[in-house]
Amino acid sequence: MKKLLIPALVLGSLMPILAYAAYDSVTLTTDADISVNSIQLDILGGSTVVEDIAVGATSFTATLQSGSSLKISPVSNKQMSYDVTYTGSVAPQVDYVCTSATSTLLVTASSQVTLTVTPLTTACSGPGESTSGGGSSAPSSGGGGGGTTVVVANPVAIAATTASKEAQINSIMQAIAALQAQMQTLTGAPAAQVSAISGKITTNLSTSSRGASVKTLQQFLNTHGFTVASSGAGSPGKETETFGNLTVKAVQKFQEKYNIAKPGVPGYGTVGPKTRAKINELSAQ
Repeated sequence: MKKLLIPALVLGSLMPILAYAAYDSVTLTTDADISVNSIQLDILGGSTVVEDIAVGATSFTATLQSGSSLKISPVSNKQMSYDVTYTGSVAPQVDYVCTSATSTLLVTASSQVTLTVTPLTTACSGPGESTSGGGSSAPSSGGGGGGTTVVVANPVAIAATTASKEAQINSIMQAIAALQAQMQTLTGAPAAQVSAISGKITTNLSTSSRGASVKTLQQFLNTHGFTVASSGAGSPGKETETFGNLTVKAVQKFQEKYNIAKPGVPGYGTVGPKTRAKINELSAQ
């Protein structure tokens, strides 16, 4: 099949003409190639009729009338993010396949459709995504078949949004770490002393205990004047999940100060209900 090469700049220069042309003035009777976001795309024709095509730096938009269809396939098998909107009572058929073997987007219009496609730099891999949408449902904005509705939630776009949120969270966490480092420099206090306790202690603890609750206990002791260790494991900023002899001694000092237990009394050196309640009370202050 003959291929018609349409460079992005040339196609962009035709936009003023296409925007005011009649609905059937743009007909792709052969395959066309365009470059968007430095990615070459095959726009598959087969007598496809489109109202207009606008090519931007990172995406392109096509308007299709009822009965038209458009198939897009990145030559480099890249992922695509897309938005499909329509006006009318029947949703368009949208088929998107993104696997290690192929990447294609086929849109068949049952009424006027606006399609925006953004090719991504990430390649499709593995089994990938395969979605199909459309059918006979009316648009939610309704009203006699009017209105415009987004009918397909693109999984690639959702993944990109999720990745963006995760990046924002990581950026915030890095900013918090930087602030803590500045506070440590200004105050001369260990990092653990300017950071919040990780949570409440909800179980009894003793020398046989292991886990996150032990680390929370050590963080509390280190930040309330009952230092587990001056350096190494258990010291401020280096709390562990092991309830050892150093933790026992720190708990005993805490119990003696608040008259919870003393030598020879059952529970001395362990975190029982009374000790745990006092720790949680002070942690909340």
